This record gives sequence, structure tokens and C-alpha cells, in this order.
Amino acid sequence: SFSMSGGLGASSGGGGGTGSMSARTSVVSLDTTFETAGSDLILEIGYESRVQSEHVRMGKNSRVLGLAVHPVNQDQISFFTSDGKVYILEYDEGPEAGGGQWPGIGDSVLANQKITIKSIIGSHSANLTVIRMCPPVSSKASTSLLAYKPLLAAGAKSGNILVFNMATGHLDRELSVHTGPVKDLQWISGAPANAVISCSHNGVSGSNLVKNELIHTNILTGKTKILRGERGEEPRITMVRVSSARQFFVIAFANGPFELWDANKLCLLRTMPKKFPHVSALTWSPTHTRTKKKNSTASSESKTPSESSHKAMPVKEHILFSDLDSQLFHFSVEGHTIRDGSKIPAETGLGHVNSLSCKSEVIVRGDTEGNINIWNVKARQSKNIHTGRGNIKSVKFSPGGGKSNLKLLVVYNDGLAIWDIKEMEVLNELKTPRSIPEVECADWISSQRIAVLCTDGSIFTMGLALVTTPSLATNIKREQNLRCPSLLEPKLFSKLAFSLAASMPDSSHEKRHHDQDDLEATLEKDFASDKYLETSVRNLKYAHIFGLKFEQRFWNLINSQDKKALSGGYDFFCEDHVYNKRESEKSKLYLNRASADSKTRALATARLLCTGELEPAVKLLLETDPTDDLFLSDQFLACLISTTSTAVDCNQLSTTKLVATKLIAEGKLWEGVQLLCLVGKVWDACTYLRASKHWDETIWLAKLRLQHEEYLQICKKYAEFLISQGRYEECILLHASNRNWSECASVLHLGQFRSLAVRLLEHVGADNLDPVLGEAIRLEAATFLFEVGHTEAAKHYCSLIGDKGAALMSEYNVSA
Repeated sequence: SFSMSGGLGASSGGGGGTGSMSARTSVVSLDTTFETAGSDLILEIGYESRVQSEHVRMGKNSRVLGLAVHPVNQDQISFFTSDGKVYILEYDEGPEAGGGQWPGIGDSVLANQKITIKSIIGSHSANLTVIRMCPPVSSKASTSLLAYKPLLAAGAKSGNILVFNMATGHLDRELSVHTGPVKDLQWISGAPANAVISCSHNGVSGSNLVKNELIHTNILTGKTKILRGERGEEPRITMVRVSSARQFFVIAFANGPFELWDANKLCLLRTMPKKFPHVSALTWSPTHTRTKKKNSTASSESKTPSESSHKAMPVKEHILFSDLDSQLFHFSVEGHTIRDGSKIPAETGLGHVNSLSCKSEVIVRGDTEGNINIWNVKARQSKNIHTGRGNIKSVKFSPGGGKSNLKLLVVYNDGLAIWDIKEMEVLNELKTPRSIPEVECADWISSQRIAVLCTDGSIFTMGLALVTTPSLATNIKREQNLRCPSLLEPKLFSKLAFSLAASMPDSSHEKRHHDQDDLEATLEKDFASDKYLETSVRNLKYAHIFGLKFEQRFWNLINSQDKKALSGGYDFFCEDHVYNKRESEKSKLYLNRASADSKTRALATARLLCTGELEPAVKLLLETDPTDDLFLSDQFLACLISTTSTAVDCNQLSTTKLVATKLIAEGKLWEGVQLLCLVGKVWDACTYLRASKHWDETIWLAKLRLQHEEYLQICKKYAEFLISQGRYEECILLHASNRNWSECASVLHLGQFRSLAVRLLEHVGADNLDPVLGEAIRLEAATFLFEVGHTEAAKHYCSLIGDKGAALMSEYNVSA
């Protein structure tokens, strides 16, 4: 067993703990016979600690929610915590470990064992506040296009910054940056996107002022730089906006003028005068111009074209912002100079503007009353649209596409919508919380897809139809090769699972997705050393690899017969001596706890009577406390057991059987069954249990008390019941545990386990099955193999069944 311990639920200073592996010890008793019933020497089951892991550091208030051991080789342990992380620990037996096929946690007793942390799979379970997609790559920059990664940065209430790769859906980075919730976040580098700038603030008690934090973070190295230093108490930062050419950025305050910063040198260029209009919404124009410096020709001759274009051609960029009176201002920025451009008075009917976006020659403003104002700069025309959905939180044009792509993402308090500004119509809209949880923030991933952050911390990706858009796992770009067979196409999965387990690889390959081709090639390469394994061992291995749970149980049962004891999970499918030993241990445990109360004592007594352990049952009944309500009946039952066990009079035994029959007729089934077991009529007891549909109890009693031939007769009836209920898998395991291969193959054929049926036929040999059944199994197997595309194996089985095989080949247009 594996368990977690330590301060996993700590409320301060961060949680942590260790993992420990314990091995189940056998019965602990000085005398494990039933002679010691009622004494202090009765057995107990315990666990002996074998190895302790290194300390596992977890987040504050984090606790373990679930734990699992690797199902194949049992050398890895993973556990899931309340903060959404998965920790993977690896068990190492040490350099002196033996070379077993699958070394397991419970198999080794070496002194140099250890459990180490192998990896931690992160999560974005923290409450997120804002998301920003990295700048789109320019199609003209071919080198940038190759290195481009679609990264989404997210700020959390904890002050952390998380970076997701939208091509894979993986969390690439999680950096601890701020001491308070992240209020705004912007990418400050473009190609490649490797740095962000973010702001946060902490309130000051008794004041409207705050202590602001503005931090530049390199997401590759995690290095941070505090930009504004210690400024003391001041108005809170409301937004950070980076220019389209990544040359400048603006910091706007709640009640104060904005600041202009150099994005390359990370230094303050200018703080606007106090009388300057306060910003309510701001954006940078996506269009900017490069003007050549005078006398730059000579100096640029010795530089590369890229160096010359960036250093010799300064960028002139444009700021658009709205003030508290909804007036629109335009300024240009070149070098360290800000030049006043134009001013557009507030539109009639337009409320307080809190969002602004610009593309091509169109400027869009959104206000708190649900109005969208569209201003055409070239035509100098304005139009107001009342959406009727209340406050507009943000508006943003989709990237790329030039003048023809004027799709606008609008986020409301109660949802979002996508508009086509060119056609002045709504393409699609979504309302919360009917469709998704309340929307916190949204941004464009590409011109056809958006990312939506909800208040519960979930991030949805959606197309223009505004529905969640799942994608094929095989289409996701991966840095590592695909290693999970379950992600293969269903037909290819079935084909590979059969060909490798049956040692019949397919030499013909059709072109598929490169990930699937790589995985197929890897599996077949590894198979080269497996084809010499025993049939049951090879089938068991590939059942594990392909995650076929039932086949794992089936082949493990076959592979373990006469070799090793199966685990307790196989129950009565185990060998007789193993099952009897385990049931004996259970009886001793029941006996040890039987004195707790009358109900437990009655259950223990019933179990002992059914299993034929009469002496400890009598001893237990005689120890009943005189003050107990069942004291008198327990004493009478003890007398009955003692006299009946030594009786030789047939009349006395027949009387007991008659009483048992009457009890069963009156609905007291178990009382009657106990009396029948007491006089040795176990077959009759099983018959009554079976008639009452108590099948589990019937098999349990038959396995323990009946002769093997009688037990097989009960199993035959139970198999018929399982088939009638459609429980084919249990029926197959039942026949396999009894080595009844003909019936096992018949049920496999009936249940359409076509691949497994023919592999069992090859394992036990066709001579051990009915010829008609063998032919039917091979015919179904050939049909299955034609369906999944394994023509070579299908032709092999067709050649074994004569005319029927030839007819099947002609049906699939395959020549011999």
C-alpha cells in the first residue's frame, strides 16, 4: 500500500508531506489455529513501513484528493492535490535489485530502496483575473514564423503569472511575481514573445490611495524587474498598454495623468502634466510609420539589413484615448516627443467610455450603457449602436486580415458577442451563465478563434460560432513523440493490439498522421524481442500496454495458473487452496472482533457454521455475556451444534434437515442454510441459495465445502445465469479459472470477443476445442482483421477454414 503523511493540510507557511510505501504482513499470531478463539493471540493484519519518500513541497492549504499506483509495473506513484497539481513519484529498488520482468512495490525488501519526485504536472486552479494572447507573428518574417509559439499569459489573484501553450493546451510556465492580484497584463516583446509587463496594487487602510507594483518579467528565465521602484501611496494603476511596434508603453492611473515609458530600455520617458485629461480608455493604433534618419546611409552600410531597418528607422506611433467626458484624443509619439494630433468631441447619446479599439480606418468605443460608437476616420462619419446589454467591459478587433477583416469581440457583464463592423451586424453572441460561467476576460487567439476566461478560473477556446471547440488529440503539436496507444485511430488501435499480441505484424503500411506512424514504428520495433515470449506472457504485456483492462485480468489469470497466487481481487477465480487460505484468515479476523456486539457475533457464527468450523463457533457462543439479550438463544445454539456434530442417528439428522427446510420456507433463508451446513447437506444449502438468486453466496459456499465435480456443476449453472444477464466477461473468467477452455472459447465467440477468442484458440490449441467452434472463431477473426485492415493475418486464417475462407476473401476482393 502507499500513503501520504505530514502537514498536508497546513494553513500557514505552505503545505508539505511525505509518501510512504508499506507491505502487507501476513497474519500476526502466536497460534493461528482456531484453538485460540477468544484469546488475545488471535491474528491481526498489519502493514510494515518499507520506505519513506523525500519531502514533497505543496502549496498553502493544499491537500491530497486521490492517489494511484502505476498499473503496469507498479514503480511509479501519482497523487492529485486540491490545487489541481499531479505529483509523480518514482520507486527505485536500488543498484542491487534483481532483474524481474516487472519489479513491483510489494516485491522488494532491499535496504537501499527510495521514492523520489520525478515530475509535477501543473494546473491553473488559481483564480485567474486576466488573460492576454501574445502578439501574432508577421507572415513576412519567415524565421519568426518557425519559432512562433501561440502563448497565452494569465494573471492570478495570488500574484502569479501563468503561461499556456495554446497549440498543446499545456501550462508551460507558472511564475510568482506579485504580492497581490494581477490587475493588468501585456506582452512587451513580439517575435519571439518572451517577456510581459504586469501591474498590481495593495490597498492602504483608511485611504483611497494604494501601493502600486509594475514588474517586467522574462518568462524564459523567470527574471523580474521592478520598474517604478518605491513610489509610496498613489492612485491605482488602471491599465498598461504596449504599442503595436513594442517601442513604448503607457501606464494610466485612476485619478491622474498617464506615463509614457520606453519599452526597450524600460525607462520613463515622460509624465503628462497634472492638467492633462485623465484616461478612461486607451489603445495604440496598429498602424505606424518608419522614417529614415538624416545622414544614416553611411552608418548603415556596415550593418546587416535587419540591424539597419531597426536602428536606422525610428518608429512613429499613435495613441488614441478617451477621457472621463468621453472625448476622443489622438497623439503621436516619436522618439521622446509626444505631439498633439486631434480631438473629437463627445458623441451625443454616448455614455462613459471604458473600452476602445482601432483597426485600419475604424475606431470603436464602448460605454457603460451598452452603446457601441463606430468612427470612420477617413470618411469622418460616426454611428452609434445600442446593444441593450448593459455595460461593455472591453472591445477588441481580430488580428490580421487587413481592411477586409473587421470582426470585433465585445465583452459584456452578461456574456460576449462577435460583430462584423464592416457589415454592421452581430455574427454570434453568448450569454452567461446559461452557456458558460460568467465571463471575466476574453482575447483573440487568431482571426478565427478566441480564448474566454470565466470567473471560476476555466479558460475556453471558441470559434466564431462561440461554442467550445474540441480538437483531435493527434492534431496537437507535441515536443515529444506520441506514446499513448489509446490516441490512435480505433481501427489502427485494434490492428496493432492484435498483431503484436498474436505475433503477426503487418508488413504493409499505409500513410497516416506522422504521430501515429511514429508510434506504430516504435511499438513494432520493441516487439522484435517480445515475439519469443510465451503466448500468455506476451498477451498479458500488450494488454497492459494498450490499456485493455479485461484482457489484463484474463491473461493474468491464465499466466498465473500453477505458478503464483492471484491477488485478492480475483476472489473465487483463484486456485482452491489459495481461496481457502484467504477465507480462513477472514474467519479468524471475524472471530477476533466477534465480541464487539451481538450483530458481529451472529455474523461470525454464521460464517463459521457454513465453513464447517464448529468448535470455534461453539466456543464463541459460550462466551456470550449473560446480560446480553441473545444469551439464552446462543447457549441453545451451542448445545445444538455440539450434539449435531457428534450425532450418528439418522433420524436426528433428518429432523434437523426438516427444520432447516421449514425455516427456508418461512423466509429465514440463512438460518436454514446454517442448519443444512451443520448436518453436512452443503449441496442442498447451495441449491436453496441458488433458487433465491444469492449467486455470490452460492459460489462462495460451493468453493469452500463441495467436492470439485460438484463445484463445477454449480459453476455451470452460474455461467448460464451470467450469460442471461449479459455478463460475458465474468463468465469467461469463471470458465478460464476452471480450465474449461471449450466453454470459455464458446462464450468469447458468443460475446463477439473476436480477437481474444482466436488468440485463446492459438494458446490452448485447436485440437482441444470442438472443430466446428474453432472454424467459427477463425472465420470471425478473419472478418475482424479484414475490417481493421490486417489483410495478411486475415488471409492466414481464411486459408485454415477452406471454402468458407475462400468465400470471405472473395467478399473482400482479396486474392489468395
